[in-house]
This record gives sequence, C-alpha cells and structure tokens, in this order.
Amino acid sequence: MLRTLAGVALVVAGVLLPTSAAGGDLPQLDAGVTREESLGRWPGVAPLVCVQDETAGFPVREAAADFRDLPVRLVVKDDCTHHGNVVRVVTRMAEDCCYSAWFKGERMEHDPELFASATIWLNVDQAYRHTPESWAAAIRHELGHAAGLGHGDGTTVMHPTGYTEVGHLTEGDRQAIADIYERSRAE
Repeated sequence: MLRTLAGVALVVAGVLLPTSAAGGDLPQLDAGVTREESLGRWPGVAPLVCVQDETAGFPVREAAADFRDLPVRLVVKDDCTHHGNVVRVVTRMAEDCCYSAWFKGERMEHDPELFASATIWLNVDQAYRHTPESWAAAIRHELGHAAGLGHGDGTTVMHPTGYTEVGHLTEGDRQAIADIYERSRAE
C-alpha cells in the first residue's frame, strides 16, 4: 500500500504559492499553508533511480547529468518498466495552475520516509516563460526533491523562486544529498 504526499511546487514570476498535501494530480493552492512537505529518500545507501523521460524534448537528460557522482544515481531512459525506483517526468497542460513544474512522491506504507515511486510534472501552459536553460533548472530543482532535498536559500537551485538564477546543483546541494544517504547507511 502506498501513501501519497505532494511536494512543494515551483513557482513562476517570483511568487511562492504553497500547496496542500491533498494528493491528486495537481497541487491545490492554499494560501494559508507555508510548511514544506517532508521529503524522503530512496531505499538503500546508493540507490539507482530510473528517470523515465516522457516529455518529448524537454532537457531531462541535461538536468539529470548534474546528479552524477552522488549516492543517488539517476539514469534517464524512455522506459523504466524493469526498474524498481522510478521517477516519471511528464508534461501536462494545466491552465488552471500557475506552476512551471511540481514533484509528487509515493511513499512506502511500511516506511513513509522511503519513496516507492515519484512523478515530476512540467506544465506546458507555462512554456512561454522558459528557455531551454530555465526548463533544465526547473527540472533540476524537481529532481533535487526526488533526491530528498527540500527548499533552500537564494544561493541554491533548491530555492523555490530563484532556481533559474543559480541553475545547477551547488556544492551545498551535493553535500546535502550525500548526507541524506550517509544517514541511511547508519540506520
């Protein structure tokens, strides 16, 4: 059995609009919610995660390349059917939503800290606001959530409104991912 928790979504035009944890495909806007959902991790100390690219042209491979040499190993494929840990990256027209991208992880019932699977949605209704480089930064931000990172300050790609200025994982982001999986080694 899986539990669904929605991650905090990215925003457009520098405005942070928090989400509720109601689940469902699209995050619901809830102006009163400000805390982030607790982010998880993949089982194991050096998990292989298959990133299934269903976007037909978005820079998913470029974004995932930033995660090389980390405990969480991201491999981008068109079909992840035979893999256990899968993050699907899909496009969706979400005219009723202002987010460029968002992350949602499915949790294992026996250990809600562990991801069973995850999905990253890219809102093609927001495509006019992005260059290929800013889409790569948005995907990198969401893959950071898939690796277990929460939101950071303005000097990191994990900043909810400044990810396009930074663009890539910082050494701090990389160390935080290493720490997440090093702690799992001790458990």
